[in-house]
Amino acid sequence: MCQPKKWWLGLLPLAFLVAIMIGLKSSTIEADLAERAQAELKTAGLGWASAKFSGRDGVLTGEAPTPDARELIAAAAERGWGVRTVENTATVAPEVKPYVVAVARDAAKLALTGNFPNDQTRAALNAALKAAVPSAEITDQLRFGRGASPALSPTLAFGTAQLAGLARGTMQVSDDALTITGQARDRAAYDSILKALAALPAGIKVAKAEITPPIEKPFTFGLAKAADGALSLSGFVPSTTVGDAVVAAAQKHAPGRVSGALPLADGLPDGINLGTVSTLAFDVLGKLKSGAATLTDKALSITGEAGDVTSFEQVRALLASAQAGGATVTQDIKPPPAVRPYVWSATRSTDGIVLSGYVPSEATRGVVVDAARRAFPSTTVKDELKLAFGLPDGVNLGGISSLAFDVLGKLKSGAASLTDKALSITGEAGDVTAFEQVRALLASAQAGGATVTQDIKPPPAVKPYVWSATRSKDGVILSGFVPSESARSLAVDTARKVFPSTDVKDQMKLGLGAPDGFLDAIKLGLEQLGKLASGAFSLSDGALKFEGEGVERSVVDAISQAFGSLGSKFSLANAVKALPPPAPPPPPALAIPPLRRPTFEAGTPQAICQVKFHEILEKDQIFFATASARITEESRGVVKLLAEAIQACPTMAVEIQGHTDADGDDAANLDLSNRRAAAVVEALKNLGIEADRMAAVGYGEGHPIAPNDTAEGKAKNRRIDFVVTR
Repeated sequence: MCQPKKWWLGLLPLAFLVAIMIGLKSSTIEADLAERAQAELKTAGLGWASAKFSGRDGVLTGEAPTPDARELIAAAAERGWGVRTVENTATVAPEVKPYVVAVARDAAKLALTGNFPNDQTRAALNAALKAAVPSAEITDQLRFGRGASPALSPTLAFGTAQLAGLARGTMQVSDDALTITGQARDRAAYDSILKALAALPAGIKVAKAEITPPIEKPFTFGLAKAADGALSLSGFVPSTTVGDAVVAAAQKHAPGRVSGALPLADGLPDGINLGTVSTLAFDVLGKLKSGAATLTDKALSITGEAGDVTSFEQVRALLASAQAGGATVTQDIKPPPAVRPYVWSATRSTDGIVLSGYVPSEATRGVVVDAARRAFPSTTVKDELKLAFGLPDGVNLGGISSLAFDVLGKLKSGAASLTDKALSITGEAGDVTAFEQVRALLASAQAGGATVTQDIKPPPAVKPYVWSATRSKDGVILSGFVPSESARSLAVDTARKVFPSTDVKDQMKLGLGAPDGFLDAIKLGLEQLGKLASGAFSLSDGALKFEGEGVERSVVDAISQAFGSLGSKFSLANAVKALPPPAPPPPPALAIPPLRRPTFEAGTPQAICQVKFHEILEKDQIFFATASARITEESRGVVKLLAEAIQACPTMAVEIQGHTDADGDDAANLDLSNRRAAAVVEALKNLGIEADRMAAVGYGEGHPIAPNDTAEGKAKNRRIDFVVTR
């Protein structure tokens, strides 16, 4: 039976099932259409776009790199089978300005930042980096961006090739210009990068390139000087500024003879100033014959050979106070070869002093030259000394020069020459004094460790060789020449002994050429001159001469006889005039004159003079030869003292009284006393006392002062008295 109202209840489930079946079929179709459209987009190189379908109608989305690329996606999607319509809702990517792609490297880590224009470019960049740095760990943070320059890919390729040579650094392309900075991994890479940057491929522009050289450990720098003066450079410099300065300095020191190179390098230790180091190296090498200065990190080693002592000392002084740019300096500077034989000399002439030969140092030169100028303040000192090593051990050039100058200062001319340890002194003495002084000096000299030989020429011999002694009331004068100071002393000492109360004047000079027996002759001549009140004895080579007067003939004969002891070496001319023989004595007067003994008030000049005479005669009497009126030689001194006492009383008159003992005849004694008093007066006259101030009176034995019965009493009675009469 047909019940239509109940059919709807059965149709509802059926409709639901049909709807489900239709929906499932539609979903499968949409997925299939989307997949096929996406494949078409990818095949066309438009994979950046996406397609979604509702039924057979699609909607395209995405960001197109270019407007043309946006238009291409619709055609690509519509080529899919079953697609009815396509709605293009894709947008166009905005242009990036500036368009930047950057790669930063730190060892094996690479970081990509900035933009990429398409997948191909991005993939190519990653592949190139992986090839350049096989062990690279790449972090890609690139973002798509529109606006890349056509030169982006070749510029990235060039930059990647340079980045491969860096240990760390950055490559960046901004629009069409490359900036690359960083530190090269090694010397070859550094040179390669610099070479590439110097010859850029066509179309490549570089905005900035700052490539730091590789780190050198150890950091070295070297200068070497050859024996011919050529310089070679080695090692590294931290900058072109320093390198240019070093090369310029090298060319200045050795124009046209500089070799080697100084590539840039990093790694110079902190605190090291390579400019200061190189300045010190040039200063030192400039003073050396050859050498080298090598910096290794903070250690500066300087070696070489000095051409002379001056350079050697200058280098040592320079290194002792050097500013080494923060480096620690070690040195091994070889001195110049020692001089053999080692010579030094000082030569004196009328033109001055010439110093020549060698000295071991400037300090020694100063000592020697200063000593010469002190020794010869009024003489030109010419310094021709050179510096050289080789002075033998133990030889003191200061002591040697001091001795040399002492000796040369006493010579008329001469030279002192040192050869190793042998000192030879030659020259000519200007006089005997200098000759003796030099010989004495050399006999006791401290020769500074040298062995001394000498050849000092004495002054010429004196011809004729003369000497004289003259006696007068004023004293004794010695003149002429003596051969030595010891001879001078002998002459003066003999004169003072012979004439103890007489002034001896030494006017003698030193001179060579004295005849044999000279000392014996002058000693004997002085002794014989003592027998004269006045006179002279002279010598001229082998000729002797005596002059004088006022002595008895026996004295004259005794003088001639005394000189006979000299033998035939000398001839004597005795010109002493003897006194005439004494007149026969008058008949003895039996009457003895009264004794004069005036008295003067104490303190008066007369009393003072009388006391003086008494004091002289109390100490020493005037003695005569036995039974004679000849005054003995030993009494001439007291006679001189009495003469001086009379001269000290110029206004007074004196009576010289003669007395004898009681032996013998009274008349004979009276005569003897008169003659003796007269002999004293005559002796006083010879000493310069005026005759009118003296009176000679003999009293014989008439006025004794002691008993005549003993020898002692008789001796007291034999006397001469001096009495002031007015």
